[in-house]
Amino acid sequence: MNDKTVLDYNTILPPNTTYFSPGIFEVNPHDPSLIAFSYDTTGSETYALYIRDTITGNTWGGWPSYDSAQWAMDRGAHYLYYNAVDPQWGIPRWVLRVCARACPKQRDTRDEVGEQEWVYVEEDPSLTTAVDATSDGLFVFVKVTGQVTSEVRLINSTTTTPLFHRSLAIRYTIDHAHTHFYLLTNALAPNYAIHRLPTAQALASNTTISALFSETPPETVLPASNSQYIERMDLLSSHLVAWVRVRGLRQVVTVDLVSRSMTRPVPPTLETYSLFPGTNTDMDQRLYTEFDSPCLLFSNSSFTVPHATYVHHLGTADTRRMTHKTGSVPFSERRIWVPSTGTPNTLIPISLLTPPTGNPTPILVSAYGAYGGFQDPTWSPHLFSLLRRNISYAICHPRGDGDLGAEWYTSAKYTTKNLTFADVRDCISGLISLGVALPGHIGLYGRSAGGLITGSAVSTSGFNGLVQLVVTQVPFVDPVGDMIDPSMPWVPYEYFEWGNPNDIDVFHAMMDYSPYYHVPMSNLQVFVTTGLKDARVGFYEPLKWVARMREVGLRVLVRVTGQGHFGGVGSEGLREMVEWFAFVVRGIGV
Repeated sequence: MNDKTVLDYNTILPPNTTYFSPGIFEVNPHDPSLIAFSYDTTGSETYALYIRDTITGNTWGGWPSYDSAQWAMDRGAHYLYYNAVDPQWGIPRWVLRVCARACPKQRDTRDEVGEQEWVYVEEDPSLTTAVDATSDGLFVFVKVTGQVTSEVRLINSTTTTPLFHRSLAIRYTIDHAHTHFYLLTNALAPNYAIHRLPTAQALASNTTISALFSETPPETVLPASNSQYIERMDLLSSHLVAWVRVRGLRQVVTVDLVSRSMTRPVPPTLETYSLFPGTNTDMDQRLYTEFDSPCLLFSNSSFTVPHATYVHHLGTADTRRMTHKTGSVPFSERRIWVPSTGTPNTLIPISLLTPPTGNPTPILVSAYGAYGGFQDPTWSPHLFSLLRRNISYAICHPRGDGDLGAEWYTSAKYTTKNLTFADVRDCISGLISLGVALPGHIGLYGRSAGGLITGSAVSTSGFNGLVQLVVTQVPFVDPVGDMIDPSMPWVPYEYFEWGNPNDIDVFHAMMDYSPYYHVPMSNLQVFVTTGLKDARVGFYEPLKWVARMREVGLRVLVRVTGQGHFGGVGSEGLREMVEWFAFVVRGIGV
C-alpha cells in the first residue's frame, strides 16, 4: 500500500505567514476522498474552512468558521456542517452547511461545492454553538452550551430539533450506541452522572431536561459521587469510557454496556500525572477511534515523565505501553496540600516540581482559578531551564478551578471570587512554611482569567510582601469595565462565570477585587504581555492597567505582539517564552 499526502499546509499557506494554528480536520465517512480542514493565520481564532477532493486535488472554500465541523448525508448529497462566529456578538452563534458532492444543482458529481445554507442561529447571546456527532455516526447535532446551561439539537437537513429542551442551570451532553442514548448530566448531582434511555423514547419525549429527571430518572450507568467528578465520556461499541477526577487527579472508568461491570484499568502510580484520551493533549478534543474498536488508547505523562501511549484491551486486565521508556531527569515532583487560613478543614492542592536540593529555593507559582478548569502537571521540558537554575515550579489549584469537583469551582464565583485569591496566598505561604520556597524570591505567573490572580498580587503589594515578581499574559483585569455593557462580545456568556455588575452586590464585589481599580505603589517587578489580535481579552485592557501601574511608579515591562490570545507559535513562541523566563531568572534567581 502506497502512502499519499492529501494535505500539506506548507504548500497552501500564504507567503510570509508568521502565525499558524490548525483547526478542524474531518474525513467524510461516507466518501473518504473528501476532507475538510481549517486554519488560522492571524491568532484571531477565525478559521478559514476548506473542502478538498483528494482525488483531483481541487480545493474550495475559505469560509469563516470557528472550531467544529461534521459531515452528513442529506437525500444523497454530501454536506459539511460547521459553526461560525456572529461578528456582532463575537461568539459562535451560527451553524451553516455547504454541499460538497452530489448537490441538488450540480451537473457533475465532482463540480464545485454548493452555496452556504443556514441551519441554526442561537438567539440567546449567553450560549454558544458547536457541531458534533455521536460515536456510532447515526446522529449529527448542534451543541448549544453556556457556562451553566446546555442543549442538544439533532440536525435534520436545514432544521434542528432539541433532543431535550434546555433548562436553566442544567448541562448535558449525549452519545449513542445500539438502541440507547447516553447522557452525561448534572441534572441530579453537581458532580455529574451518566444515564441512558432507549432511542425511541428519547426521540419521542419532547420534554425538558429537568422534566426528564424530575419523576422517574433514566437508567443510571455511572452514578454520581461526592468524591468523584465525571469530566467526560466516550462511547465505543462494547464499553462506555468515563474520565473522572478523584482528589484532583484524572482516572479512567470503563463500563461494559451489556454486563454493566465496571473497571478502573489505570490505577494511579504517581502523585502528579496527566492522563488524556488517545494522544490528545486537550480534554475538549475529539477522540479519534473506530466505534467497534476493542481497545482504548490513552496517554500519560507528568512534569518529569514524557508522554507515553498505552493501549487497554476493554473487558480485560491487559494494558500495554506502546512507546519506549525514556531516561529520567534529575528533578523531583510531588503533590502537597496546604491549609486554607480562612476556611476550616479545607486543604488546597499544589503540584510541585523541584531541583535536587533539600534547601528552600526561589520558586515560580502558577495559578488560573476560573471556569472550573484544570491545570494538569503534564510533561514540561521547557521548565527544566528554570530548574537547572535552582528555581522550583508549582501549580496552585485554588477554588475556582475544578480539580476537587463542582463545589470547589462554584464556591469561588460571583461575590465569593476573593476565595480564589486567598487560596493562592495560602499556597505561597504554605510553600514557605514547608521549607520549599525561599522568602524574598517568589514569582507568580497567570494568564487570561489568571490575570485576576496576578492582578490581586499587584493590588496587595505582592500579597503583603510574599511575592516579588509577577508575569501575566493577556490578563483579564477589569471585570467591571468589561462586563457592564451586555451588547459587547461574550459579555452575556461571561455573566454566568463572573456575575452581572448591573447587580449591585456583584458590582461591589467586582470593585473590591478588580486589579484595575487598586494599584498601590510597591517594589514588585511586573511583566505584562498582550496581543493586538486577541479576540478574548482586548489589547487595550492590559495596556490601560500598565498605564495605571506606571502612573504610581511601579516597574512594569510590557510586550505587545501582533498575535492573538494564545501568543506566538513555533520560533516566535519560543522567543516569547525565553524573554519572560529571563525576566523570572533575573528577578528572583540567586
